[in-house]
Amino acid sequence: MGTVNRLPTETGKNSASLWKNVESCFLLRRLCVRVSNEARFNHYRPHHMALLRSFAKIFLTCLAGGASAETKGYGSFLHNSDLPRVLFLTGTIEENDSFELRRAMRDQVIDLVIPASPGGNLYEGLQIAAILHDNDIGTYVPSDASCESSCANIFLGGASRLVVGELGVHQFYSGAQGAGSAAPQDVTTAVAQYTTSDIIGIMNQFDTPPFVYEKMFGTTDIYYFTASEKPRLNRGVEEQVFSDRISEVDAFLEIAPQMLVRQNNPDFNTHVAAAPNKGAPVLPEPPQSMEKDAFTLLASINADWSLPNDQALPRIASYYAQSIDFYGSKLSRSAVLLEKQTFAERWPIRDYRIDPNSISIKCSRQGCVVESVIVWSAASLERAAQASGMSTWLLVLVLNEGTLQIANETGKTLKRD
Repeated sequence: MGTVNRLPTETGKNSASLWKNVESCFLLRRLCVRVSNEARFNHYRPHHMALLRSFAKIFLTCLAGGASAETKGYGSFLHNSDLPRVLFLTGTIEENDSFELRRAMRDQVIDLVIPASPGGNLYEGLQIAAILHDNDIGTYVPSDASCESSCANIFLGGASRLVVGELGVHQFYSGAQGAGSAAPQDVTTAVAQYTTSDIIGIMNQFDTPPFVYEKMFGTTDIYYFTASEKPRLNRGVEEQVFSDRISEVDAFLEIAPQMLVRQNNPDFNTHVAAAPNKGAPVLPEPPQSMEKDAFTLLASINADWSLPNDQALPRIASYYAQSIDFYGSKLSRSAVLLEKQTFAERWPIRDYRIDPNSISIKCSRQGCVVESVIVWSAASLERAAQASGMSTWLLVLVLNEGTLQIANETGKTLKRD
């Protein structure tokens, strides 16, 4: 197998014949892309895959006159010269892998990463995700790949992203919980560099859907997203360049499935990459009182927000952490309180109540994810204005010196009267 830029130099008729062969190969490439797109949009039915496999074999042997393909390692990443713009992440994520990614990007022009790792160092995973996001590099989990734990964070960092295979997440845990903790290795280094609030703030920059946090906080095992949930994780799949690159990967993997074989540390692979609910690590349960504390916060903040302004505003301050992701923006506590004050002055009469049938609270040892529906009304006598409606409300609560505080607040209006 070979690539165009590695064809041997020839002259005269031999050269003309060779470049004619190259043109034919690129016609086959376009056919591969078309068939792969049809296969993907038809849920990889057998007859589409058989046709794709045939075209892929012809395409990848078309340039047989050139040098054979090379596979080069960059830490836990692999690069194959037959897919010059693609990196495969199949090893356990380790310290300095973010540096290795940058090294690969200096050697190659990369626009797609295939995350198929069992996870590893959470700090490195977040660094890699940020690099992908900042450099407009996409991520794709193919049908035969599995990406768990810190690898899932890397997937979410993709500027464009598509998951077809398995994608699994679990709770954030601190190494401070003790050496005897059953938490996998990728979470034990996190809190030394980031707090849980910081991690969520970074992931919000990737447009991570809020329901992902619910799964992260709400499970003691690795949670694998269902077929109905995966489309909600995708982004930019309609972009032509991204779609074509995925098609090339699908065609390549039909004859080179070994590129998805996981590298190094087989014990870690077995421990973390087990099938859902089969051998996944059992993590410590949160204190039983935490869900009660989260419910109390939810009820109290709505009751306090319904008070007159001179009482509501001083009380609201204690509910928020020093730094908050507030409806998609990273704000300080004082900035959030200023927004609250502006709203309160515009709508000084407020009544906020929780729909008791809507409450969902899921906690880990670091905090809780709280979802609810708020039934609200607001009025201003001075402006002769009033409004009412229903809104979803999602809070991520983190522990700060033993007290739950809001680190992330978002929601949307369901109905407005």
